[in-house]
Amino acid sequence: MNLWKISSKIKSQVAVIEDKRNSKTEYTYSQLAQFISKFGQINFDEMPRRLGFIYCKNNMATLISYLAALNKKQVICLLDSTINEVLNEKLIKLYEPDWIWAPDDLIINNFQNSYNELGYCFRLNMKKKRLARSFSPELAVLLPTSGTTGSPKMVRLSYQNLQANAESISTYLNILSSHRAITTLPLQYSYGLSIINSHLIKGASLVLTEKSVVKKQFWDLFNRYKVTSFAGVPFTYEILNKIGFLEKDYSSLQMMTQAGGRLDTNLKKKFQKALSAKNIDFFVMYGQTEATARISYVPPNQLSEKIDSIGIPIPNGKLDIDSETSELIYTGPNVMLGYAESWQDLIKEDELKGNLKTGDLAICDEDGFYYIVGRKKRFIKLFGLRINLDDIERFIESNFKITVYSVGNDEKVAIVGNAIKDADAIKNLISKTYKIPIKVVQVLNIDGEIPRLSNGKVDYNQLWEKVQANQSNLEGSS
Repeated sequence: MNLWKISSKIKSQVAVIEDKRNSKTEYTYSQLAQFISKFGQINFDEMPRRLGFIYCKNNMATLISYLAALNKKQVICLLDSTINEVLNEKLIKLYEPDWIWAPDDLIINNFQNSYNELGYCFRLNMKKKRLARSFSPELAVLLPTSGTTGSPKMVRLSYQNLQANAESISTYLNILSSHRAITTLPLQYSYGLSIINSHLIKGASLVLTEKSVVKKQFWDLFNRYKVTSFAGVPFTYEILNKIGFLEKDYSSLQMMTQAGGRLDTNLKKKFQKALSAKNIDFFVMYGQTEATARISYVPPNQLSEKIDSIGIPIPNGKLDIDSETSELIYTGPNVMLGYAESWQDLIKEDELKGNLKTGDLAICDEDGFYYIVGRKKRFIKLFGLRINLDDIERFIESNFKITVYSVGNDEKVAIVGNAIKDADAIKNLISKTYKIPIKVVQVLNIDGEIPRLSNGKVDYNQLWEKVQANQSNLEGSS
């Protein structure tokens, strides 16, 4: 991969700006290259190809450890620095990492018993005893599957996957060396990682921060360093809408991107109209961790007429629809090698050969734009009828102009939200439309935020648990 192949033309350009007090915060590409080289020499020059865990934060230290390990052909597993302790212990047991890098303030039980501290500027530990293990020569990075929080399943990405996706994204977004992105998403999340890779590959710059978009300090950084691009998942855009983002002017902003799930149509229209009036490009995109990050996008000048579309394939990618199942199939050089569930799987070669069954059901219009109409696993069967839970969400959104979330099993369907006012009307319409008894339709308002995964997507498993807990409380009080 060529992320660190620094051109002589950009050596003096700013590569990274770190949100760090009382110290130098700007680093040129030349300095970044020196840091990467020094970190690699000290920590990996005497080490054969091994598996390492990197516990990520949006900071310079994590970025350097990632790039240096990648440069030295180490196999890297990127994890959240706030990972659940039980899951973390499970991952260490299953994958048995040869080395671990973690932020100084991260304390993980039992590290001290098995790892010796090495290196001098970052916390890098190497296991005392390890039998030699083999890895697929193509394997570069392991990323947690986006839909799970408690699963050890990882996506196996190759060097080609990372390179191809970075090149495709930088091409259709037309990323230039003058562009500057800010970290609004976790580095270990495929969308967040793709922002890092696609900007570095073009000699653009990054502002690294862990501050939330609801904090004044975030926007102070945004303005001070003249950020040109902003990325977010649907939840991010919901927050921006609540804090009045569209009523404010950010003179440096040239582009906004959205992926990580379906954005409410009305909110999408609102951002499209407002950003278009300000000559800011708004890219709505679709992707999966299994495809490294991106699969398709909607060109900004066509978004208003294709508002519910996931768009067209990224450069060098291809989309097809299975004629029998209607499943969307993606083909491209960014498709993962396959999954891993323990260290024994890391020897496996490319199992997918560039073809990915997305699990999404889709249609394609006469202009070649694709639309997701459901997900294979988001189905329930009530009274012999197969019901798409995603379809219910869109149906209610269209008829009642509210955002809801639908969960269920083969006994009932639950429609959940924060401020549903027309519960009886929703029940009646769902019963009539889907031809199911009204008694199996539940409409529920819950207090607080809708449960979400670390990448901002709705955690439907936890939401279903809330519905069941609510039902138990009702039955217990009756």
